[in-house]
Amino acid sequence: MGVTRIPAVVVDRRYVVYGETDKRRPLERIEEHRRAENLWCVISAMLATLGGVYCEDCNIATFNESEKGRNGVVTWEVDAEYAERHWRLSELWTSMTVS
Repeated sequence: MGVTRIPAVVVDRRYVVYGETDKRRPLERIEEHRRAENLWCVISAMLATLGGVYCEDCNIATFNESEKGRNGVVTWEVDAEYAERHWRLSELWTSMTVS
C-alpha cells in the first residue's frame, strides 16, 4: 500500500478543495453558496424582526466562544469598545468622518 496523491486546489487563498484539479468549479460552488446565503438573508422570516445579526451557512451565526476556527461570531466582533476604536482608526486612515 503506497501513498496516493489526492488532487486539490486552493481557492480564495483560504479554501482547499479536494478532488478538483481546476479552480473553476470550486469557485462556482463558492459563488453559488454566497448567492444562496445573500438570498436567504433577504427572504428569511427569521430575520423579519431582527437587525444587526451575522449570518453564516444560511442561518443566524452562533457565538464561537473558543475563537478558534472560522465558524461563528467571535467575542471581539461584537465588542462595542473594539468597534468604536476601529471606527475612529478608519476615519483617521481615510481622512473621512461619517456621522
